[in-house]
Amino acid sequence: MFLHHLIHKISSSNLSIFYLNESFDSAISYGGISFIQYDLVLYIAFLVLNYFGICFGFLGNLLTILTIIFNKELNAPSYWIIVNLSIADLLISSLINSFYTIGVLAGEDFFLNRKPLCTIIGFLCLIFCGSSLLNIALLALNRYIKICHDHLYSKIFSKKKTMFLCILPWLGGITLGTPNLSGWGGYDYDKKVLSCITDRTQSQEFGFFFIFCYVLTPCICIFVCYLKIFFFVSKYSGKIGCNSHKKQIQLAKSLFASFITYFFCWIPFGFIYIIDHSDMLHPAAMVITTAFAHINSSVNIIYYAYFSSTLRRGYYMFIVSLLPSSFNLVKSFKISHTTHAGS
Repeated sequence: MFLHHLIHKISSSNLSIFYLNESFDSAISYGGISFIQYDLVLYIAFLVLNYFGICFGFLGNLLTILTIIFNKELNAPSYWIIVNLSIADLLISSLINSFYTIGVLAGEDFFLNRKPLCTIIGFLCLIFCGSSLLNIALLALNRYIKICHDHLYSKIFSKKKTMFLCILPWLGGITLGTPNLSGWGGYDYDKKVLSCITDRTQSQEFGFFFIFCYVLTPCICIFVCYLKIFFFVSKYSGKIGCNSHKKQIQLAKSLFASFITYFFCWIPFGFIYIIDHSDMLHPAAMVITTAFAHINSSVNIIYYAYFSSTLRRGYYMFIVSLLPSSFNLVKSFKISHTTHAGS
């Protein structure tokens, strides 16, 4: 009750930095030429972020998927989960973000005349985003078991069990998207983000369900896993110095950096999503937080390449193998190969 009262109090206040000014016409049709008349800078910035997300997200996630698939050194459960995450992020970056761009350039009429398409886009958006968030949590659990309870790792993350575990985030995404199809909430064109997403004005209860189950809960689980990893490494770092253990720590660092991005990209979106139930916030609040929530799906390759020498070497070898005269180069290129510890 206190949380609900606090949110109501915030959403009913008149903070000018977020809320619509007196000249705002809620019936205005955004998108197409009309967005130029309303807020050129805001939506041009939105287009630029979307374009970055589409290009960098598509290429980065595709490179990650192909590198892991074609590199035997990366044939391990933790990397399968990374592939699972990259597939969800690839679909968000290339498919969902593309419709956001269409929404800005083509306008509201494009979606209003295609209601079934609007529902499909909103449904897929929740599936992909839900799967992405749950995959990040699954990776944190994977690293925690591998580093802190290695004797249990082969039992929990065997090949068959890992394949099953990779299905769960997608089932979780479907579970997130289905209630809106049955009347609890809904999918509609959002005049602020200029695309079809879940309608936050229909059901605040669904907003709480989404944010609590798919943003806050995974966030807490991930934080606890990495906190336990930190304490474990601090306690035993002097006793465990093998190369394979260092690889596990490197990968854990890259995944923790991914979590930090996830936290700062999704928590603001969740907060704005809930308090804008009455659709009174200034469009900039939803536009900016939505853009950064989706950008989260485009930047993981940066952390993989920077923190994990195994993935960095995998990226290099895969890219080199695509070059025209790369066969002899790859054949003659010698890398001191250390046995991968089945991470």
